[in-house]
Amino acid sequence: MQQEFGGDSVVELIDISKAEPSDFERFEYIIVGCPTWNVGELQSDWETFYDELDNIDFT
Repeated sequence: MQQEFGGDSVVELIDISKAEPSDFERFEYIIVGCPTWNVGELQSDWETFYDELDNIDFT
């Protein structure tokens, strides 16, 4: 990803199973990769964190 968006860009990967809402607030841009299982259901790590998305200030 860092090569694709330019060598000077900073890319940090965050494991959602260890993430806190504050991890998302410190970035200006966020790319989220969220796999689905079977017929579009969230992976269990994302399912656990999903309700926390409402508590994140994305402004």
